[in-house]
Amino acid sequence: MSQDILHHGPDYTPYEGFRVTGWPVTTLVRGEVVVADGKLVGRKGAGQHLARDASLFAAPIRPVTASTRHPAGAAS
Repeated sequence: MSQDILHHGPDYTPYEGFRVTGWPVTTLVRGEVVVADGKLVGRKGAGQHLARDASLFAAPIRPVTASTRHPAGAAS
């Protein structure tokens, strides 16, 4: 896996250097091919933003405060 072959927002991947088996070759959106053989072939404007609330998994497990950010005795 290498960042230079991925098409996503971040400039890194935590999977850099991992060996993978298999790779998607076609992506469909509502029955329309949008990626074929690694090339974007979808029509501009064909997508649709679906607004939704943030996932509960995106929330911190506990609130971040000054004491949890720098616990007593920890080096800062």
